[in-house]
Amino acid sequence: MFQFKRQPLHGIIAIPTFSRSEELELGLKHVIQANKNFGLPILVVHQIGNNKVAEVLKYYRGSIDYLIELDGTAYSPLQNINRNRLLCYQIGFNWLDLDWVLVVEDDVLIANDSINFIDSVMNKYFSYPGFRGVNLGSRIPKSDSNKLTYSKLRFGINGQASAITQRTWNYYNHKKLMRKSPSYPFDGEFEPFLKSGFMVTPNASRLKDIGWNGTHAPKDPNDAYYKESEASWVGLENLGADGYSLKNSPHNWRQDIRIYRWFLTPWYIFKYFLIVPFVKKLF
Repeated sequence: MFQFKRQPLHGIIAIPTFSRSEELELGLKHVIQANKNFGLPILVVHQIGNNKVAEVLKYYRGSIDYLIELDGTAYSPLQNINRNRLLCYQIGFNWLDLDWVLVVEDDVLIANDSINFIDSVMNKYFSYPGFRGVNLGSRIPKSDSNKLTYSKLRFGINGQASAITQRTWNYYNHKKLMRKSPSYPFDGEFEPFLKSGFMVTPNASRLKDIGWNGTHAPKDPNDAYYKESEASWVGLENLGADGYSLKNSPHNWRQDIRIYRWFLTPWYIFKYFLIVPFVKKLF
């Protein structure tokens, strides 16, 4: 009997960076470790201006497949964050024609099995119409019972570390996203479409945020956000050799997170593509 053999999916790991050299070096070490059994290309979008960051990138240049350097002095911090992120997607999807792009912020550490987790999820759900991508963050305390499980959630993108599919990217008007970059965070623009389907999210976090020196995150390393993220992080454990399983669990750190129920999709499409735009026009 003839069976269709799907071609293997291809992805890329992208890191936008500007001024956090120590965090970047730690982050690169974790990315390289997580990627050692996969050999995915690594892309760095470097907004020039910090000599210490340039030194880190020079040291790790042999592990970086694509290094894009650009000057951001003409733009605001928000605009640079948006533009650098969108450029990661443009290179991965529009230039290299890849199936998925993982973007990791330069002050985030990813767990040892992160790429294995994404690869497994992508191969399982890539052809599902409702599948939008993979978030790596969670704030559910890590336990032996949840380290190999994940939830399907109606939620937006984890800005710290997340992967989206080419189909998700192709939904958007890329020029419009860039025009909005001075005033609208990119994740807010993505959210309505992502919530019309599902993002796969591990129940124990595959990321650790060390960005208390950043621009938008809490400045206190003892803030509940960092503590909860760290308590959920699986860290350097070698997991996933026998796969991962679906176990929908409440992720309650934001009130709008919902477990994905396919039969509610028409309501979310109606809400986010008809009601919300109409209300915005009124105000």
